[in-house]
Amino acid sequence: MPFYQMTNRLAHHYYLAGINNKDAYLDFINFANAPDVPEPASFGEWRGAVRLAYRCLGLKDSRLAWRVATIIVDLKNGNGQPSAGAFRRHQD
Repeated sequence: MPFYQMTNRLAHHYYLAGINNKDAYLDFINFANAPDVPEPASFGEWRGAVRLAYRCLGLKDSRLAWRVATIIVDLKNGNGQPSAGAFRRHQD
């Protein structure tokens, strides 16, 4: 996910939870090994990209970070079931 898309979603999340004190949460859902993508990303590639984005955007140090989660669903077996460790919060 390009940074501008992620920052746009984070800005809306901040508007709801940070400024307006709404009980808001933000989940990013990514699909690893998607068969309909010309060059699908593996689970490890998604995990690395998520870590990089969180680090570059300073999300780990944000007071709203505990309200943001990333879910990586591995489609490698074609069943759409999350693989072990597919759900991860903002912490490494």
